[in-house]
Amino acid sequence: MKKTITFALSLLIIFTVAGCNTRGGTNERSLDNFYNAIKNHPVSSALIIKNGSVIFQYFDDGYNENSIFAMNSCAKSITSALVGIAIDRGYIEGVDTKIETYFPQLNYFEDERSEITVRLFVVG
Repeated sequence: MKKTITFALSLLIIFTVAGCNTRGGTNERSLDNFYNAIKNHPVSSALIIKNGSVIFQYFDDGYNENSIFAMNSCAKSITSALVGIAIDRGYIEGVDTKIETYFPQLNYFEDERSEITVRLFVVG
């Protein structure tokens, strides 16, 4: 549980600290600060990808790029952020829109599944 919470906090730090300059470059000092922040905490691994390239990678002792981690509900935070971006850009109408609007193959349900909204899908 502690590592899961730390991972979620690390995501926030990534978006905040591993910043870019106004020309889209990577701020190396921010990456160094991020490394120094996580190396003394129970973080098993961290990865930052920018424009399709890995710009930062960290593995605690005993872990590597092939290690498998239990993510549990961490994906909900990422999914929620992506849904928010999709709503902002107009790809999704809103959180109260029924899922079957975007997945017509679910249209045939005649029970409570037909009432699943984006909100319920995200917070599941």
